[in-house]
Amino acid sequence: MSNEEASVLKQVRSIHRRVALWYCLAIGYVWIIIQAAVLVLLIPLVAENYDDLKLPRATKLLVDASRWMAGDDSSQSFPGWYLAVPAALVLLTALALALRRATALLAFIPILAVASLVAQIVLLLAPLYQLGNTLTP
Repeated sequence: MSNEEASVLKQVRSIHRRVALWYCLAIGYVWIIIQAAVLVLLIPLVAENYDDLKLPRATKLLVDASRWMAGDDSSQSFPGWYLAVPAALVLLTALALALRRATALLAFIPILAVASLVAQIVLLLAPLYQLGNTLTP
């Protein structure tokens, strides 16, 4: 391989790393915004239906986190997402910049995003499954 080919290959790898970094960051930013929206808008609506049910501990923690994010607690002066979303964005950016050479590790960001949304859906549906068991003879 000539010197010129090696130089071009090095530039292509550098561009690939930058594109991978910004792609993973974009996916992560969208994930954080979707997570915040689910916690602030969707979960409180669903949790209203669970007021008279005994919730599993994980679902109760999710509902409590949602109430904190939405600012439903009377002791809060502002919603929790004012702090949580910017902190998550800064943390994700710092982590991605620290791992920018390890593009394989950055690939876990989209996987983590999908896994966390699926886990929240499962936690929200768990009390419905419990209710279904109590209604059947």
